[in-house]
Amino acid sequence: MEEQQKLGKVWAGVYSSSIENWHDKLDKRLNLPLEFDAFNNMIFVGMYHWLDYARFFWHSFFPVYRKVFWCGGDILNLSKTTVAQFLFRNMFNIVSTEHFCENEVERKKLWSMGLHAKVIPMIFDDPNKYKPCFKPCEIVNIWMCVHEDREEEYGLWYIEKNADMFPKTLFHVFGLNKFKYFENRNVIYHGKLSEEHFDLFIPHYQASIRFNTFDGFSEVTAKSILLGQYPLTAIEYPNIDSFVDEQDIEEFIEKVRKQTKSNSQEAFWRRHLEQSKEKLLA
Repeated sequence: MEEQQKLGKVWAGVYSSSIENWHDKLDKRLNLPLEFDAFNNMIFVGMYHWLDYARFFWHSFFPVYRKVFWCGGDILNLSKTTVAQFLFRNMFNIVSTEHFCENEVERKKLWSMGLHAKVIPMIFDDPNKYKPCFKPCEIVNIWMCVHEDREEEYGLWYIEKNADMFPKTLFHVFGLNKFKYFENRNVIYHGKLSEEHFDLFIPHYQASIRFNTFDGFSEVTAKSILLGQYPLTAIEYPNIDSFVDEQDIEEFIEKVRKQTKSNSQEAFWRRHLEQSKEKLLA
């Protein structure tokens, strides 16, 4: 509460049930009282379904301020719901509501539906848990996360098909319900780990990769840059490498192989993520 008073207005928060696994982290990171009330200035995090919409629309009738932080998948959900788009655009898109998202891809999608959003990449976890610890290695270790039943979206097909094209490179896959090590291949499946266990693995790697073409600012990318590693993403972000084809990936891996020090953009992103939080709470 003190931090909010220093930044400006005092806010309360309401988090979508669709991001329930993030609620504890959001509580610690944003430190918002979870008091959904007509007379509180409200920050809505996640707009995934009609219960989220209904709470926002009801609250819009009251003379207080609102902010909506769009997480990624909720934007795609909204794009499939023309009635909700109409309500957001024509009935409740009033001056006292601000919209936020995490990259230009999301901003343009919201813009196409009549919502004008500011870009603030966020990390829901405590960034101070992740310190630069980059160690160069001739064998480049690249990690990625994949959700069960969404392997294509997360680019696993590409790794399975093309991993052999990248000698002296190991791809570490997390998030699937399997553990597999190929003696003659450079792909290692680590299974689905607790976050505490997962966080013990990733500091030993040099880079991360994110294939998603529509996505929020992934914690894969956030943790990687905060650890002083070299993230690669399909979505463009300031001072982070992005790719459009196999040649870009190959050139990136060779670039990482030559690195001897932590990513110089770590300090920029640590500041940037704190500034994003301040903008949301201002």
